Amino acid sequence: MATGNGILRRLSGKVGDLVYRVNNGRQVVSAYNPQVRNPRTEAQMVQRTKWLNVLGMYKAFAPYLREAFENKRDGQSDYNRFMSINLQAEPVYLTRSQFDTGGAVVAPYIISQGSLPPVDVTQNLTDIALGDVDAATATVAQLSMEIVRANPRFRFGDALAFFVAAQSRVEQTPQVLVYAMKITLDPADETTVASLNSTGVGIDTFDGLLQVTTSALVYAIGVVHTRRTDRLLVSTSRLTVVGSPDTILTLPDFTEAAGSLGYVGNTIFLAPDNISLTYDDGSSDDDDEDTPGSGGGGTGGDGSGDEGNPLST
Repeated sequence: MATGNGILRRLSGKVGDLVYRVNNGRQVVSAYNPQVRNPRTEAQMVQRTKWLNVLGMYKAFAPYLREAFENKRDGQSDYNRFMSINLQAEPVYLTRSQFDTGGAVVAPYIISQGSLPPVDVTQNLTDIALGDVDAATATVAQLSMEIVRANPRFRFGDALAFFVAAQSRVEQTPQVLVYAMKITLDPADETTVASLNSTGVGIDTFDGLLQVTTSALVYAIGVVHTRRTDRLLVSTSRLTVVGSPDTILTLPDFTEAAGSLGYVGNTIFLAPDNISLTYDDGSSDDDDEDTPGSGGGGTGGDGSGDEGNPLST
């Protein structure tokens, strides 16, 4: 639809097969071209191939990421923030067919971003001090009181969300299954921590620190600290990958991933491949004795048979 002002108006928009626009005060009319350019430069394909795994991981975490990004711009969704941050990470590649069948590979992506102090995670051990409290046998009340006492950054009413993204494989497609567990620091909650634990994600105590537990062999861990004020405050959490996905997966490289999206690079199909040649003209040292021009007294070279040979090196 075209728009404009006044009786002698200048139009802007599409009418039928014509597109109207104003350029430097002049009315310009051009034919409508419905074809959308789909450039496939290498730089663009690098971004597109990175996009597949980031989106795959977002889909796995999506049920838990509402309000996970405290500082997103007005009008920006959690999805947009997740994608824009994690597209800057080291690339992890998927093919189009792997993505289309729900594929994803665990990677050190950021799953929350905010103003509260982060919970540091090394392997599966956090920096949350628990003293002598055994998290596996404690109640939520006992755990909460010790966390608040021993860790000044926490207060009653805060929550801790624990995530384990377990890596698996279905045929040739890598799969990620996210397990989540949340504990609100409540000094009156007599629920046992053991009843909240599962084989997918749980917590216990190791060397006086809170440890995240799981039965997965290759996985990523994230811990998010949250607090409700007039809005939800969160800590920044970057997933910590434990184990190596390539021990259970065969991951595509950029060439394979980009090729699945239609990128062929700068390769010239018709050009011959580079090969290494050795050339033997059938002569031998004995034959050279009877060959005119051989040896030191001959002309045309040193008698090696290579002089003037276009295949010699």
